[in-house]
Amino acid sequence: MTKTEIVEPNVRNFIKSLRDVGYTFEIATADIIDNSITAGASLIEIYAVPKPELKFEILDNGGGMHENELIEAMRLASKSYSYPESSISTIMD
Repeated sequence: MTKTEIVEPNVRNFIKSLRDVGYTFEIATADIIDNSITAGASLIEIYAVPKPELKFEILDNGGGMHENELIEAMRLASKSYSYPESSISTIMD
């Protein structure tokens, strides 16, 4: 009998691991904005509130993801997307 067990990642260690391979806050922010553009967003709002506790939000009116796409997107090295010509990743290449 095969046993399946779900092992939740340690988010703090996961984020540190991403930083260790060069995935910085700035790159992550650009990646999220790129995803917004890819999802057809015509409005992207960025909010940063430094005090009393740092809060950072990126809101858009893009198409969003289905639940299974969101779960897969949270998996490290899950899928490589090709971006349309209007995306930041294309402009920066």
